[in-house]
Amino acid sequence: MFRQAKIWMAIGAFGAVVILALGYLFVIKPQQSQTNDLKAQVADQAIQISVKQHKVADLRKQTEHLADYKAALAADQAALPAQDGIPDFLRSMQAIGTKTGVSVTAITVGQPSPATSAGTAGTGTNPAYEAVISLVAAGSADALTAFLQQLQTGQPRAVLITTAGESSSAGGTAGVSLNLTLKVFVAPAK
Repeated sequence: MFRQAKIWMAIGAFGAVVILALGYLFVIKPQQSQTNDLKAQVADQAIQISVKQHKVADLRKQTEHLADYKAALAADQAALPAQDGIPDFLRSMQAIGTKTGVSVTAITVGQPSPATSAGTAGTGTNPAYEAVISLVAAGSADALTAFLQQLQTGQPRAVLITTAGESSSAGGTAGVSLNLTLKVFVAPAK
């Protein structure tokens, strides 16, 4: 009987080892694998959260400069308006002429057409347009220099002087006349 008990104890011990091994392989090991996968996902999410927090912090810093950005946008929109605004530009140009002591005459304004760059027409769904303006500006050399500087930088509208031809003023007065051709640009709203 003692021998039979030893056999049954050995079989029981072997069965217990087999049950433990099977339990480890089919229950514990998959749970460990799943736990490790979840830990890896948590680590990835923590990294993504950190990246997003940095982006949010950067955006918060940028919002501190929102007023500056709005001012720059307003200046850019004034330089390249959605409407042609040619009458307002001509009044502005006349005011610059008066301020600098330059007489602006013989103004000719062309119809706005698609802007060209290096000989190609503007493309895309929202091309820019340009209006060609020809004029004669007369005054002293210093006054004309001030006029051109104000025309280029002293008023908000983007202006490109494409040609400038100089001639002496008629009547023998001390002065110079400039025949100017310039372009003003328009960017219609989308």
